[in-house]
Amino acid sequence: MNPSSLTEIIFSAGNLLLLFLSLLFNFYQFKTNQKEKVSSEIAERVIKQIFIPYQNSLGIYLYKKITHQNWEELRNTLIHFKETLDCSTESYYLSDDIQLSINKLSLFLKLDHLNKKEFKHLNKQFQKFSKSYLREHSYFRETLHLPIKGALHRLQFKLYSSTWNYLYLMSKLSLVVVIFLIIFVPLHLIFALRLLNWLYPFLSP
Repeated sequence: MNPSSLTEIIFSAGNLLLLFLSLLFNFYQFKTNQKEKVSSEIAERVIKQIFIPYQNSLGIYLYKKITHQNWEELRNTLIHFKETLDCSTESYYLSDDIQLSINKLSLFLKLDHLNKKEFKHLNKQFQKFSKSYLREHSYFRETLHLPIKGALHRLQFKLYSSTWNYLYLMSKLSLVVVIFLIIFVPLHLIFALRLLNWLYPFLSP
Protein backbone atom coordinates (compact mmCIF):
# COMPACT_ATOMS: atom_id res chain seq x y z
CA MET A 1 0.00 0.00 0.00
CA ASN A 2 1.47 3.30 -1.07
CA PRO A 3 1.50 6.35 1.22
CA SER A 4 -1.12 8.23 -0.81
CA SER A 5 -3.65 5.38 -0.46
CA LEU A 6 -3.01 5.21 3.29
CA THR A 7 -3.53 8.97 3.55
CA GLU A 8 -6.84 8.71 1.68
CA ILE A 9 -8.03 5.92 3.98
CA ILE A 10 -7.12 7.92 7.09
CA PHE A 11 -8.75 11.03 5.64
CA SER A 12 -11.95 9.10 4.80
CA ALA A 13 -12.03 7.50 8.24
CA GLY A 14 -11.60 10.92 9.82
CA ASN A 15 -14.49 12.31 7.78
CA LEU A 16 -16.70 9.39 8.78
CA LEU A 17 -15.80 9.92 12.42
CA LEU A 18 -16.59 13.63 12.20
CA LEU A 19 -19.89 12.83 10.49
CA PHE A 20 -20.77 10.32 13.20
CA LEU A 21 -19.89 12.78 15.97
CA SER A 22 -21.91 15.50 14.25
CA LEU A 23 -24.95 13.23 13.98
CA LEU A 24 -24.54 12.17 17.59
CA PHE A 25 -24.34 15.79 18.75
CA ASN A 26 -27.39 16.77 16.68
CA PHE A 27 -29.36 13.87 18.14
CA TYR A 28 -28.34 14.86 21.67
CA GLN A 29 -29.25 18.48 20.98
CA PHE A 30 -32.63 17.43 19.59
CA LYS A 31 -33.44 15.27 22.63
CA THR A 32 -32.30 18.03 25.00
CA ASN A 33 -34.46 20.63 23.24
CA GLN A 34 -37.46 18.29 23.29
CA LYS A 35 -37.00 17.61 26.99
CA GLU A 36 -36.62 21.31 27.78
CA LYS A 37 -39.71 22.12 25.73
CA VAL A 38 -41.83 19.59 27.62
CA SER A 39 -40.42 20.73 30.99
CA SER A 40 -41.16 24.36 30.14
CA GLU A 41 -44.73 23.55 29.14
CA ILE A 42 -45.32 21.68 32.40
CA ALA A 43 -43.71 24.43 34.49
CA GLU A 44 -45.82 27.08 32.77
CA ARG A 45 -49.04 25.21 33.51
CA VAL A 46 -48.07 24.54 37.14
CA ILE A 47 -47.17 28.17 37.79
CA LYS A 48 -50.29 29.45 36.03
CA GLN A 49 -52.72 27.14 37.83
CA ILE A 50 -51.14 26.69 41.26
CA PHE A 51 -48.78 29.53 42.13
CA ILE A 52 -49.97 32.66 40.32
CA PRO A 53 -53.50 32.59 41.82
CA TYR A 54 -51.96 32.68 45.32
CA GLN A 55 -49.07 35.09 44.83
CA ASN A 56 -50.96 37.97 46.49
CA SER A 57 -52.59 35.92 49.22
CA LEU A 58 -50.66 32.89 50.42
CA GLY A 59 -47.46 34.20 48.84
CA ILE A 60 -47.34 37.26 51.10
CA TYR A 61 -47.85 35.19 54.28
CA LEU A 62 -45.02 32.71 53.78
CA TYR A 63 -42.65 32.35 56.74
CA LYS A 64 -44.59 34.90 58.78
CA LYS A 65 -45.73 34.14 62.29
CA ILE A 66 -49.33 33.01 62.57
CA THR A 67 -51.31 34.80 65.27
CA HIS A 68 -54.92 34.96 66.41
CA GLN A 69 -55.30 38.09 64.29
CA ASN A 70 -54.20 36.67 60.94
CA TRP A 71 -55.09 33.01 61.42
CA GLU A 72 -58.65 33.12 60.09
CA GLU A 73 -57.68 34.79 56.83
CA LEU A 74 -54.66 32.55 56.34
CA ARG A 75 -56.71 29.50 57.27
CA ASN A 76 -59.22 30.21 54.49
CA THR A 77 -56.40 30.77 52.02
CA LEU A 78 -54.74 27.49 52.96
CA ILE A 79 -58.05 25.65 52.63
CA HIS A 80 -58.49 27.02 49.12
CA PHE A 81 -54.90 26.18 48.25
CA LYS A 82 -55.35 22.58 49.39
CA GLU A 83 -58.55 22.33 47.36
CA THR A 84 -56.63 23.60 44.35
CA LEU A 85 -53.99 20.91 44.80
CA ASP A 86 -56.63 18.22 45.27
CA CYS A 87 -58.57 19.23 42.16
CA SER A 88 -55.77 20.22 39.80
CA THR A 89 -54.12 17.61 37.60
CA GLU A 90 -51.00 19.80 37.60
CA SER A 91 -50.36 18.89 41.24
CA TYR A 92 -49.07 15.58 39.87
CA TYR A 93 -45.85 17.40 38.96
CA LEU A 94 -45.30 18.77 42.46
CA SER A 95 -42.91 17.09 44.85
CA ASP A 96 -44.07 14.94 47.75
CA ASP A 97 -42.58 17.50 50.12
CA ILE A 98 -45.15 20.21 49.47
CA GLN A 99 -47.97 17.67 49.35
CA LEU A 100 -47.02 16.27 52.75
CA SER A 101 -46.59 19.76 54.19
CA ILE A 102 -50.08 20.92 53.24
CA ASN A 103 -51.54 17.61 54.43
CA LYS A 104 -49.98 18.12 57.86
CA LEU A 105 -51.28 21.67 57.95
CA SER A 106 -54.76 20.45 57.08
CA LEU A 107 -55.00 18.91 60.55
CA PHE A 108 -55.01 22.45 61.97
CA LEU A 109 -57.35 23.77 59.27
CA LYS A 110 -60.14 21.63 60.67
CA LEU A 111 -59.94 23.33 64.07
CA ASP A 112 -61.97 26.45 64.76
CA HIS A 113 -60.02 27.41 67.86
CA LEU A 114 -56.38 26.82 68.73
CA ASN A 115 -54.70 27.02 72.09
CA LYS A 116 -51.19 28.29 72.71
CA LYS A 117 -49.57 24.89 72.29
CA GLU A 118 -51.45 24.22 69.06
CA PHE A 119 -50.39 27.61 67.70
CA LYS A 120 -46.80 26.72 68.43
CA HIS A 121 -47.06 23.46 66.48
CA LEU A 122 -48.98 25.24 63.73
CA ASN A 123 -46.25 27.85 63.28
CA LYS A 124 -43.58 25.18 63.22
CA GLN A 125 -45.42 23.28 60.51
CA PHE A 126 -46.17 26.45 58.57
CA GLN A 127 -42.46 27.26 58.43
CA LYS A 128 -41.83 23.85 56.86
CA PHE A 129 -44.68 24.38 54.43
CA SER A 130 -43.36 27.84 53.50
CA LYS A 131 -39.95 26.37 52.74
CA SER A 132 -41.49 23.66 50.55
CA TYR A 133 -43.78 26.14 48.79
CA LEU A 134 -41.06 28.64 47.96
CA ARG A 135 -38.59 25.94 46.91
CA GLU A 136 -41.20 24.39 44.62
CA HIS A 137 -42.16 27.74 43.15
CA SER A 138 -38.51 28.62 42.54
CA TYR A 139 -37.89 25.26 40.86
CA PHE A 140 -40.59 25.84 38.25
CA ARG A 141 -39.54 29.47 37.78
CA GLU A 142 -35.98 28.33 37.17
CA THR A 143 -37.25 25.86 34.57
CA LEU A 144 -38.73 28.84 32.72
CA HIS A 145 -35.47 30.77 33.17
CA LEU A 146 -37.13 33.22 35.56
CA PRO A 147 -35.36 34.61 38.65
CA ILE A 148 -35.82 32.36 41.67
CA LYS A 149 -37.40 33.69 44.84
CA GLY A 150 -34.69 33.46 47.45
CA ALA A 151 -33.38 35.48 50.38
CA LEU A 152 -33.69 38.83 48.60
CA HIS A 153 -37.34 38.16 47.79
CA ARG A 154 -38.07 37.23 51.39
CA LEU A 155 -36.38 40.37 52.70
CA GLN A 156 -38.16 42.57 50.20
CA PHE A 157 -41.60 41.29 51.22
CA LYS A 158 -40.70 40.74 54.89
CA LEU A 159 -41.27 37.01 54.72
CA TYR A 160 -39.79 36.05 58.06
CA SER A 161 -41.19 35.33 61.49
CA SER A 162 -38.55 36.76 63.80
CA THR A 163 -35.46 38.94 64.08
CA TRP A 164 -33.30 35.83 63.95
CA ASN A 165 -34.83 34.85 60.61
CA TYR A 166 -34.14 38.36 59.33
CA LEU A 167 -30.51 38.18 60.44
CA TYR A 168 -30.17 34.75 58.85
CA LEU A 169 -31.40 36.07 55.51
CA MET A 170 -29.08 39.06 55.74
CA SER A 171 -26.15 36.77 56.48
CA LYS A 172 -26.93 34.72 53.36
CA LEU A 173 -26.91 37.84 51.20
CA SER A 174 -23.75 39.09 52.88
CA LEU A 175 -22.05 35.77 52.17
CA VAL A 176 -22.91 36.09 48.48
CA VAL A 177 -21.47 39.61 48.41
CA VAL A 178 -18.29 38.50 50.20
CA ILE A 179 -17.78 35.59 47.78
CA PHE A 180 -18.32 37.96 44.86
CA LEU A 181 -15.73 40.38 46.23
CA ILE A 182 -13.22 37.61 46.97
CA ILE A 183 -13.47 36.20 43.46
CA PHE A 184 -13.94 39.22 41.22
CA VAL A 185 -12.07 42.06 42.93
CA PRO A 186 -8.66 40.30 42.72
CA LEU A 187 -9.35 39.45 39.07
CA HIS A 188 -10.08 43.08 38.30
CA LEU A 189 -6.93 44.17 40.14
CA ILE A 190 -4.80 41.66 38.23
CA PHE A 191 -6.29 42.84 34.95
CA ALA A 192 -5.69 46.48 35.88
CA LEU A 193 -2.06 45.80 36.84
CA ARG A 194 -1.40 43.90 33.63
CA LEU A 195 -2.96 46.71 31.64
CA LEU A 196 -0.78 49.27 33.41
CA ASN A 197 2.33 47.17 32.77
CA TRP A 198 1.43 46.98 29.11
CA LEU A 199 0.73 50.72 28.86
CA TYR A 200 3.75 51.81 30.90
CA PRO A 201 6.26 51.77 28.00
CA PHE A 202 3.94 53.95 25.94
CA LEU A 203 3.24 56.38 28.78
CA SER A 204 6.77 56.72 30.11
CA PRO A 205 8.81 59.69 28.74
